Amino acid sequence: MSLIKGPLVNDWKQDQIADLVQKTTHAQNPLGYDKEVLWTAYQTAFDDAFTDTTKKQGTQSKLKHLQMQDDDLDRYIARFKHLARDAGYDLAALATADLFALGLRKKLFNACMFRDNQPETFNEWIIAAKAELTKRARRYTMQESAYQSQPYHGKSYKQSNGHRNYMHPNDRTVPIDVDPSVYTYA
Repeated sequence: MSLIKGPLVNDWKQDQIADLVQKTTHAQNPLGYDKEVLWTAYQTAFDDAFTDTTKKQGTQSKLKHLQMQDDDLDRYIARFKHLARDAGYDLAALATADLFALGLRKKLFNACMFRDNQPETFNEWIIAAKAELTKRARRYTMQESAYQSQPYHGKSYKQSNGHRNYMHPNDRTVPIDVDPSVYTYA
């Protein structure tokens, strides 16, 4: 108690000391200073006096407004689990799974919903979202490698009609060095 200081807690501290003295010096059935019930009562009083009663509501609000950023699914999952635990939400509840799903990026949410087996539970949503992100990453990688394997068509230029045309490398002027000693004149 001697470590708790400050004008906002002085009255509470004095009340706790008076309560402790009363419990240990009571004429009938006084409690010993070593009894755990004294510590439990103190801890309960402390929690009641100094716990933020709006923390749960604030966490619920944060959870309802949580949105996945970029393609960082792992960070979204971790943040969602943390806030759900603090808000007292059960991850096994379907309403919690729906809340998680609504925070996914729209394209990812739609991809999960268009699956043959639509996810319902929290874990099913995680598995589906990871699978869809993996499919998309693989598709982009394969498309990228397909474009790189196509032959070079030279520089592109825009025509006045807005279409792009490509110049073949042989269609442009290339400077060359000519060695005069190679040529003989007759």
